Amino acid sequence: MTKTNRRGILACLLALCLICALCAIPARAAGAGTATLTVKQVFTAGGSAPGDVFDYRLTPQNAANPMPGGAVAGSYTFAVAGTGTVNITLAFTGPGAYVYELECVTSPGGGYTVDTQVYTVEIYVEDDLTPLSVIYAGDGDKAAEISFEQSYTSSQTGTQPGPAAPTTPQQGTAPAPGNAPPATNNISAPPAGGTPDPTDAVSSDTAALPQQVAAPTAAGEQVVLSGTVSWNYGDAPSADRPGQVTLYITGGGQTAATLTVSGSDGWQWSVSLPKYDAAGNLILYTVSEGNVPHYTHAVNGYDITNTYLSPNYPGDIPKTGDESNPALWIALIGGGALLLVLLAVVGKGRKRIE
Repeated sequence: MTKTNRRGILACLLALCLICALCAIPARAAGAGTATLTVKQVFTAGGSAPGDVFDYRLTPQNAANPMPGGAVAGSYTFAVAGTGTVNITLAFTGPGAYVYELECVTSPGGGYTVDTQVYTVEIYVEDDLTPLSVIYAGDGDKAAEISFEQSYTSSQTGTQPGPAAPTTPQQGTAPAPGNAPPATNNISAPPAGGTPDPTDAVSSDTAALPQQVAAPTAAGEQVVLSGTVSWNYGDAPSADRPGQVTLYITGGGQTAATLTVSGSDGWQWSVSLPKYDAAGNLILYTVSEGNVPHYTHAVNGYDITNTYLSPNYPGDIPKTGDESNPALWIALIGGGALLLVLLAVVGKGRKRIE
């Protein structure tokens, strides 16, 4: 083999190594690394609604998932007014599968009908930080968008959530002595007769619905809230069956109580809270649940149902579109061409030697 042949072979090998090295470097697309979730709300009113603002909550299925600024206690709460949209931006610094749940936390009551479905958003981030979002509606089917339909239809003309009369508080709505749980024990089975009167309009509507009628309040007047936590375990192993969960009671724009509910309580809870704020407005309370891995949950009034998904949720990354890697194909074609040249040079050298 001549020196020229050896140099040719060496050049081919170096070129092949260079192509492989270049293909191993992931390309970073400009502007990649962020995903925007658009939340749409459609509000219709069959009467004069006292408010049109509804609260929503974004919850990560993994505590390490990126969250928007302003997230508190592992979730991000925001409001949408009337018919409109809100955009939520999530920034990702590495590839992977990221799963979120998004729901309206304003529950029905006081003439309001609320869309209570829970959307599941799966965001798959490629090596180049390009995100792919897949949305599932509450029934498990894929959805083209995140959209909630809210409405107000007052049962009586001119009525609205809040006290029935502007001069005196409603009678018979305060819990009788002994019905409210002790102040030192916020978690217990629901007391007999402790279910709030429907006319109190405190069936978990958010305080974002402003009260137009203020009434003098009885000092220290309380309302008893109670609910349950139920489970659809499916084939969940014992290791994936939580012994307790954390609930957050929100009212007046802030967290009013944090409860730990467990099987020892019969998965029931009850708490006594102020009925009115300092200005005499009725406080509308909402219940939400802390993150429970491998479960999705639905809120109905003050009752929460958790449904088991799987230990590997969300599962394999879905395959969509043409997933061929151009750089890889170029490397393979170039490498094959160089290999043919290399074989030709070696064969020519052997003939000369012979």
